[in-house]
Amino acid sequence: MAAGLNTVAFDIGTFIADTGIKYHIGLGTDGEYKSTFNAGVTEISLRTDASTPSISDSKSFDGAVWSTNAGVSLGFLVEGRNLKLQLKITASETSEVVGFGVYYGLEGELVSRTKSRNMFVFHGTNENLNEFQLTFNADSDFLEVHDVLVGQTYMVPSFELTGLGLIKFEADFFNGRDLVYLICKQNSGSGFDNSDANGKLLEDNHLGSFDDPAIDKSVAGRGIILAQAVNAVKREVTLDEFGFITIL
Repeated sequence: MAAGLNTVAFDIGTFIADTGIKYHIGLGTDGEYKSTFNAGVTEISLRTDASTPSISDSKSFDGAVWSTNAGVSLGFLVEGRNLKLQLKITASETSEVVGFGVYYGLEGELVSRTKSRNMFVFHGTNENLNEFQLTFNADSDFLEVHDVLVGQTYMVPSFELTGLGLIKFEADFFNGRDLVYLICKQNSGSGFDNSDANGKLLEDNHLGSFDDPAIDKSVAGRGIILAQAVNAVKREVTLDEFGFITIL
């Protein structure tokens, strides 16, 4: 730097500063500056002026102690994000705001799952539908069918639910109506998968129960079916008469 006033920009990069935390900028000098230092002659000062108040956290180190700099002001350029959000709704007449939403750009990964929800819209008289195939694994204890336009909600046994997710209402249940709008959903609670497909899988693997004969699928000399790691050939793992594992 030349003698006199110099403007030096230091780029410390972009980072997000947390609130309540004190950050410091430290400037170090080399050995030559230290060996030839003469206060007021070869001294380097940072934005020294007579303005007040001074920055209490601006300090200098003389090799032994840190001292507060009097009459020193440092210039900073701080760029950040304004997290304050204000919304104004101007109504053209006397009305009530029920609610509104604000959508931000997605940052990071979105964790999503398949919704257990199907919709069916049809003409009650012309089409006269009473069977509806669901695309999710429904549970008879939690499945709800909302008849939106009449404000009704049906649950088993108002309709029959087969193990393959087929809803069956009585014949002509919706006959005589114009537009029918059904929402079938299962988004609360949890239950057991009692579908026909799942029951068949349990039976094929001969899974048993110690205390409930009604659900016991075990068969003497039969076991679970597993696939080999290399060629995925299905093998049955059983127990012999002595309780040793046997692979068929």
